[in-house]
Amino acid sequence: MKTGVPKPMARTDRSMLVALTDPDVVKHLTDSEREAFRDMLSRLESGRGSKLSNKQRDWVEGVYMKLHLDAHEPSENLFSSGKVKPDTSGKKYGWELQPLPLKPPGRK
Repeated sequence: MKTGVPKPMARTDRSMLVALTDPDVVKHLTDSEREAFRDMLSRLESGRGSKLSNKQRDWVEGVYMKLHLDAHEPSENLFSSGKVKPDTSGKKYGWELQPLPLKPPGRK
């Protein structure tokens, strides 16, 4: 997605793990999930791991989506926040470049 428009609020490994280790969410996880997610988060925060593996990320994203935690992410209006500027380059389209008639054609 290299269109020059930034992605809206991308989820990071750490942000998903923080959401999954929240006390309100932990009660919906199994014991093994709870322990694994806490361990992954502690490794990321302590610097022992720089990022999750692809399998870990797929698992974390799957649980994150299953619990509908992505529904709370705010969407951002990029134009209103000033991150995307209006196109004022003065581009002209083909139909704008053609000479316009100065007066309507006469009657026959």
